[in-house]
Amino acid sequence: MNYIGIDLGTTNSVACTLRNGRYECIRFGRDETLPSVMLYKDDKITVGKSAKRKSVIYAENYISSAKTWMGDSDKLWSIDGRIFTPTDVATEVLSEIYKAAKKFFKNDDDIEAVITIPAYFDSAQRRETKIAGEAAGFIVKQILTEPVAAAVAYAFEENGKKEKMYIVDLGGGTFDVSLLESDGANTFSTLMKDGDPKLGGDDFDDIIVGLILSYIRKTKGINFASQEKSGFSKDEYSNIMQEIKQIAENVKCGLSEAESEMAERINLFTYRDEQYDLSFEITRDDFLTATSELRGKFESVIKRSFNNIDYTPADVDRVILVGGSANMPFVREFVEQFFDKQPYADMDLSKLVAMGAALIADEESDTITLNDTIAHSLGIELYGNKFSPILEKNRVYPCSETKGYTTTRDGQDIVTINVYEGENEEADKNNFYGGFDLDNIQIASAGVPDIQVTFAYDASCILTVTAIDTKTGSSKNQEIHITATNVKKKIEQPKQDQYDIALLLDASGSMYNSLSVAKDACHKLTTEMIDMSLHQVAFAAFESYVCNQCALTHSEEKINNCISSTMCGSSTNMTAAFEIAERFLNNSINKKLIIIVTDGYPDSTSSTSTIAQKLKAKGITIAAIGAGNVNDNYLSSLATAKNYYYHINDMGGLAAAFKSIAAGLALKKQ
Repeated sequence: MNYIGIDLGTTNSVACTLRNGRYECIRFGRDETLPSVMLYKDDKITVGKSAKRKSVIYAENYISSAKTWMGDSDKLWSIDGRIFTPTDVATEVLSEIYKAAKKFFKNDDDIEAVITIPAYFDSAQRRETKIAGEAAGFIVKQILTEPVAAAVAYAFEENGKKEKMYIVDLGGGTFDVSLLESDGANTFSTLMKDGDPKLGGDDFDDIIVGLILSYIRKTKGINFASQEKSGFSKDEYSNIMQEIKQIAENVKCGLSEAESEMAERINLFTYRDEQYDLSFEITRDDFLTATSELRGKFESVIKRSFNNIDYTPADVDRVILVGGSANMPFVREFVEQFFDKQPYADMDLSKLVAMGAALIADEESDTITLNDTIAHSLGIELYGNKFSPILEKNRVYPCSETKGYTTTRDGQDIVTINVYEGENEEADKNNFYGGFDLDNIQIASAGVPDIQVTFAYDASCILTVTAIDTKTGSSKNQEIHITATNVKKKIEQPKQDQYDIALLLDASGSMYNSLSVAKDACHKLTTEMIDMSLHQVAFAAFESYVCNQCALTHSEEKINNCISSTMCGSSTNMTAAFEIAERFLNNSINKKLIIIVTDGYPDSTSSTSTIAQKLKAKGITIAAIGAGNVNDNYLSSLATAKNYYYHINDMGGLAAAFKSIAAGLALKKQ
């Protein structure tokens, strides 16, 4: 078996192995670094330096910094009719490393690899990196975070020194910081991870690109803000912009060594039959001024990383710089000022991570113990799009945690467990990775059921989520493979059906002594039992005719004013009440419900029965409530089914009947 450590970088990748206790880097031609870029042209894939060289001619066929998008299932590149994902690009880069490694080892043995990732990569990005490594031909021993790899490399150089190391890793596309502790006996524990996955050297390159474009506009009058504004064709524009980006990268590297740098390239492009040569000076002060916002982001990440841990900058024994972009002078200057100590950057920053990965990959690496932590919190969605973390970030895995939850609706018989990863309080602003329904739960009032949810995270980065109802014993568990490919559509929480409701109240003479109690119950129905922001309610009081009415409304005030103004009359024209309800609900596109409350018989049983049957045939649900000595058989025949008829002794029981209806149809406020 051959062993290799791979730093799969945003800008450049490095591969390293150990021979007789000495590091040896895999060469790609004459170079020890491989540009992490790909070009697809004429059905052929080119990777590395050759692809980068051709990019100024075929910019539309070129992909760079794909690692920035690793794990994003929506990011695609379409080139000459072929679609590439970030994982595809990583696979091609790793395949090039695999070919070079086979040539280096000069045997047919398998190659076992440790591949590094930024500390702030989420589980989807970690998994996609492993998929790319396996597709390239490697046996992937481990996916290792870059700061851990860097710490291992440094610690071995120090011969087992016990210390806390703060890693500042500024790469091409990501920025990570980590605090690690070495016990001096080959055990490394991650104490903290933080970072900005969208901040890296590319962003600083873009600032220099902006300075160059501004210079071109001032001196030549050409606006490169867009292809349309430039006046160039799509291919010409893309090729010019690609060359300018390469110039910017060279300028940035030059400014790391000198106080000023020339941005120059002979025969940059032809404009209106005139050859345009670019040559102007950018000073380090120009660069610092233009990048002040980016530098502010860099500094804020380091400052906030100490907010939620029991350590201070003074507890740090050594600060280690990692990543090619960490060569920028402002990085060293800020780190020295913040930690009050010189950062360590004496080893080759471009190779350091690969060297640490090679140590872990080596067949004798079983003597090294790594205690890594979860980079992002994992939890579930609660009602109202709230995120409830169960496993908090920075927990050492493998780990497990259980939290208790309950229902939000009376009569709820199912709960949905949607799994998210992130730190935002709004669930849908985090990464969604799957979920499941738990049914057969205790049917009770909202807040009564006890649902225990357990998140168990193993050392292989597989999350198992278990939910159990402690009352019924109903349980379900599911492995949640945190991968980019399952970041699709979440399982929706059970939604309330939207109802338009016609409330019909008997106001005949027999209701004289109980009308005020009935009206109080109606007020409770509309203010406490029905979500008026979701449902609409209409009201009609009936005696010998409909004496008081209010059309469908979401307004609690409007409907309750109408209820309050109801007065008693004479007979019981129930037919007229149903007719007005039909008009109220005629144009409704929501579910339709009639609730009729009475303590007597209708003036005409036949006509009332006829219209009730008509309404039910139209899909309108009728719930009937009869009080006192009513004819239960007749009133229950008006209702949609037997379980939609409620008999109460007097109007004192009306509120309870309303509550049963609201719970049964999920009308209650959440």
